[in-house]
Amino acid sequence: MEGEAAKQFVQISAREADVLRCLREGLSDREIAEALSISVSTVRSHLASTARKLGVQRRGKLAAQAARLGLV
Repeated sequence: MEGEAAKQFVQISAREADVLRCLREGLSDREIAEALSISVSTVRSHLASTARKLGVQRRGKLAAQAARLGLV
């Protein structure tokens, strides 16, 4: 499932996408929180939620899978 087709099946919020973009840039949870003016626990919540939606468990795989599917 690639690109637009994947977007039909995997729904992430705009804020989850923001967090994933920061993750893809290599930012830490604290750096993401500062960049988006949210708490570290909120960052972790968004990452956990998107990981469940994409069926991955590792941080690096999460960013890679989101990019591969065209979600960020």
